[in-house]
Amino acid sequence: MDRNEKVTILNEACKPILGALKGKKMPFQSANTYMVVFIGSNDGVCIRLPLAQYQNLTQQPSANHPLEHGSIMKDFIVIPDNLLISERTLEYLLQASLKHVNSLKPKK
Repeated sequence: MDRNEKVTILNEACKPILGALKGKKMPFQSANTYMVVFIGSNDGVCIRLPLAQYQNLTQQPSANHPLEHGSIMKDFIVIPDNLLISERTLEYLLQASLKHVNSLKPKK
């Protein structure tokens, strides 16, 4: 799956939950002063998840932490392409991420 397909899929999934993706070089969406989801420099769809969902996804062989600008983004996980094609799964993950970031104390 190429970057444009991922942008289209993620944008369609985000619109009803978070609104349309922002940014061109690194499309993303945020809530409560935290980034919720983005498409990284290696074209992976990365999402911030609460610990329970995060641990479930790490069991997937292709799920891992994204590496951006030389730093591992520990709160995020790269969503395997096979999960992106399931609209229901992607919607569930976005809802879980939104609930998680809304439970965090907003940044100043």
